[in-house]
Amino acid sequence: MLPRNFHRLPLWQQIPTFVANASLIDWAPILLVVGGLTVLGLMGNLAYEDSLSQAELYRTMVCEGTWPDYKNLNPTCNQ
Repeated sequence: MLPRNFHRLPLWQQIPTFVANASLIDWAPILLVVGGLTVLGLMGNLAYEDSLSQAELYRTMVCEGTWPDYKNLNPTCNQ
């Protein structure tokens, strides 16, 4: 329950009072959205790192002559 003079309190005092009186049910949608965005961000980052790793492996194998350049990327090889 909020105090009667809640609207008269300065903003820096209103925020802790509101947060302390909010239940977990009030925060559940916010926590779900933040958690979901965090998971999506981590998955996207892992996919990006995996694609960089695969590109480096492809370049290395083509430059060593182990694989033909079947993607026709013509990688630059330092020899």
